[in-house]
Amino acid sequence: MKKQLGMKGVVFTEKQLNEAIENKQLLNIQLAIPCGCLCDCVYCYQASSKTGSQITLKDVKRMIDQMKKLGSIYLQILGHGEPLLNKDFFDIVRYANHNGIYVSLFTCGDVLGDDNIAMKIHGIDGLEVIQRLKKMDISLFIKYELKNQDHIAQRQGYSAIRDRALERLIAAGFNSTTPTRLGITPVILNLNIHELREIYRWALSNNIYPHLCVLIPTGKAKDVSTRNLDISHEELISLTIDNYKEAIDQGYQYTGSTPFPGGVSCEYLRIGLYVDEFGDVFLCSGRDTGSLGNIKHDKLGEIWEKSFDERRPFIHGHGCPWKEQVNTIPPHFYEVVDKAVKEYITLCETKENI
Repeated sequence: MKKQLGMKGVVFTEKQLNEAIENKQLLNIQLAIPCGCLCDCVYCYQASSKTGSQITLKDVKRMIDQMKKLGSIYLQILGHGEPLLNKDFFDIVRYANHNGIYVSLFTCGDVLGDDNIAMKIHGIDGLEVIQRLKKMDISLFIKYELKNQDHIAQRQGYSAIRDRALERLIAAGFNSTTPTRLGITPVILNLNIHELREIYRWALSNNIYPHLCVLIPTGKAKDVSTRNLDISHEELISLTIDNYKEAIDQGYQYTGSTPFPGGVSCEYLRIGLYVDEFGDVFLCSGRDTGSLGNIKHDKLGEIWEKSFDERRPFIHGHGCPWKEQVNTIPPHFYEVVDKAVKEYITLCETKENI
């Protein structure tokens, strides 16, 4: 029996997807809750000069009420920075869980790995924060670009804090379930391309989902003409093929090439929306223009209905049009990767039958 790539709170079944698309059902919200950030990552897609009135706990709870009525099952908390720096974080997760919604959290690990920060924000140390999270319906993605990524985060000592957080999450058993409740989110840069294969291999072998991300063309990475963090198309294709081969060697099922090299497909444009820290709603977190409405004064169901015309071109795809438009994902990427991986699968099967 082949293992499934992915993580709890991220992957949908074919039945869920097909029924959601047929019934125009909103399954997933990505939410950037208001929060600070202790890092200043060189690629940050959330970097923005946007100002205004940020959403409150009351706004988020009202949105969750509407999500429940619309049949949503997942809430992904991205944060405009580090979500666990928001003092209302546990209230948000509890309220989502109470309404039958599973949460996945994207975190830098600061609060989990630094007891002083945890105590300042939540009045408990990082270990107790992790124990509280363990009892909730939540999975965690933690940043992991390099073994030592202080220069990427532009923060001295960050990597040691991140490592402590990851060690604590593993000790607490977040990677002991099937599917796993623990993932890492390396952003693919020319600064870390030499370590990413090893990081991917290590993650899979420890039942940690490696969610490798191509640069998102927003924030600091928006201006392609001045950006100097990209890898070449050839490097991206090679990395992606090697990652899928590694997954196959470790007993994972291949279900097709995706915008996440070596990972699962992206369904956000088909069955989800992104809400930023000001309440503005977009098709996905890869967009920072073209707001469809605002949850502070518009009903989520009406915004979702309004989104249908814009999402129609993507309803049967698994790619990322925003990354493809700016050429961070090259033309024919999916076909080239898929062909190479399927040839490798055939080769493996032939060897097994000899």
